[in-house]
Amino acid sequence: MRVSVKKSGGIAGLKVRAEIDSEQLSPKQEREMKDLVERADLFDQPAKPGGKSMPDQFQYEVTVEDQGKTHSFVTNEAAASDDLLELVDWLIAASKRKGS
Repeated sequence: MRVSVKKSGGIAGLKVRAEIDSEQLSPKQEREMKDLVERADLFDQPAKPGGKSMPDQFQYEVTVEDQGKTHSFVTNEAAASDDLLELVDWLIAASKRKGS
């Protein structure tokens, strides 16, 4: 499984990218990632965010590839679930740990 995320926006116009391939993780990290992906329901996310867009909020572009299936979507801070935000934070932290 491969998940990539781009987090952008906010007051400072932040841009952060992360891409993690579960095959390059330790078994413990791979289980964590798969659990977070499952809880975030990535394959069931709509392609565009619902709800109202607000100034200075973060926007997230996410792509997940698993077992030949690919799904990409865009969402924002107001529309994203807590589980999705937790996954985004985990992916960014894991990407920094591996130095990408």
